[in-house]
Amino acid sequence: KSKEEQASIIWQALFVDRTPISEACRGVLTTLQRLGLQDALRKRDLQMIREYFAALNAHDYCESVFAQSGIEYAIMTNIPFDTMEVQYWRPQ
Repeated sequence: KSKEEQASIIWQALFVDRTPISEACRGVLTTLQRLGLQDALRKRDLQMIREYFAALNAHDYCESVFAQSGIEYAIMTNIPFDTMEVQYWRPQ
């Protein structure tokens, strides 16, 4: 199964079929609510949530999360000599 199919199965199992919602799931729902996805949550519409995230770029999303969280910066931990990681953080 594709990752999208797997995510759909998980969404259905954790957020649609199961009640009451677990503490861990509540954290996900709270995050989605704070991102402004109340309508999608009311409808339990995973496709609306996917469309929201597909329309974002990483920079704007990070800026939004930082602003809503009230944080100014984050400290990155990584392995500086791991060539797989370097491609994500080293300036070009």
